[in-house]
Amino acid sequence: MNKGASELKGFMRDYSYRVVGPVMYEYTRWVISEAQKRGIKRLYFLARDGYLLCDIAKMICERNGCDIECRYFYCSRQSLRMPTYRFIGEETFDMLCIRGYYNTPKSVLQRAKIDGITAREIYSELNIENEDECFNKPEFEDFCRKLRACKKYREAVILNSERAYAPAVKYFEQERIFENDTVAIVDSGWTGSMQRSMRQILDTCGFKGKICGFYFGMFEKPKDARDGEYLTYYFSRDNGIKRRVKFNNNLFECMLSAPHEMTEGYTIEDGIARPVFAKSAYSPELTELIKAQIDGALSYASEQREGELNIKASLKKCYKILKRAMIYPTEYEVKMYSRFVFCDDVTEGYHMSLSEQNARRMLGSYMIFSRIIGKIFKRKNKKQPELFWPEGVIASCPAILRPWYRMNVGLWNWLKAILKKK
Repeated sequence: MNKGASELKGFMRDYSYRVVGPVMYEYTRWVISEAQKRGIKRLYFLARDGYLLCDIAKMICERNGCDIECRYFYCSRQSLRMPTYRFIGEETFDMLCIRGYYNTPKSVLQRAKIDGITAREIYSELNIENEDECFNKPEFEDFCRKLRACKKYREAVILNSERAYAPAVKYFEQERIFENDTVAIVDSGWTGSMQRSMRQILDTCGFKGKICGFYFGMFEKPKDARDGEYLTYYFSRDNGIKRRVKFNNNLFECMLSAPHEMTEGYTIEDGIARPVFAKSAYSPELTELIKAQIDGALSYASEQREGELNIKASLKKCYKILKRAMIYPTEYEVKMYSRFVFCDDVTEGYHMSLSEQNARRMLGSYMIFSRIIGKIFKRKNKKQPELFWPEGVIASCPAILRPWYRMNVGLWNWLKAILKKK
């Protein structure tokens, strides 16, 4: 490792000790406290956001003699959704046709693991000449409308779902999911779709218990009461609006990075269900940064001694830390997290940087007046730029301009949060 990389790794460990560790420790304390109140004896920490949280939870439980088993559960949106598609009707195609940041014919078909000869036949039927051409919004909507009407596509989705079902159920059995009166899962949050998919799989297996999710935050309300209970620590759609608008979920997910790839699905080998991982998108440098981040956070957690949880003090502490880290980062902190990659698509077929170095030119479209005009006139044909961490880009601007940009981004976030609450 060269001197620059070594220095960055050391900075990351120190940063994680000061920022990531305290926040994740407070969140995990709350999870353990709430689980004890409900008499829950087993917690499933969902990959990959649950990797660090699971290790912290094990520390807390061991230190305090908590009778709670903490298990790490390999899964992803794709690995949990694939087995359900054969059972959930048109909801299947609603999910497969969700618009993301970068949509191509190939990326949409890959959501249902359709490739090869079948994909080419579908492209031919739909007159698609270039599977890698990115859609704008009207093009994407037109493609999905045709795709939903394509018999070959629908049959391929169901066939692949049938193939994914048995290995997934076998993995659930191995992880002793069906032994629980209440299946309790822990994740970062945002929409709760993974809990819904788990509930749908459990239903097909005749599970009669309940499902409960512990989340750092939720942007949406639960879709269906049958999906169980959703408990939130930091914010929900209706509560914690101040904390929500000073928060960036993309950065938060980078803070919870795990040193392994996404779980694409499951396979059965010698009677044992094993997770199947996607191809690595991590550079050796990024892998080292992730390990340093985990090391720093665990070092912080190992030094703590739990007293009685004061939820108001806990939330206040996290708000102070996250507001500084997410809204007012230093250039060096942004440089560090610009090494991290993520994807908004279930396939993780493409990866984006959290903060592009040349993204300052995109800040003009983040001015509140420009965004309101765009919404009023519903600009569809032009693909609007998206910044995954606007405040990270602002950190590289001249100091005199930063307050102006932060004000515009902040006002837009407040406006969205207020309108969404209604």
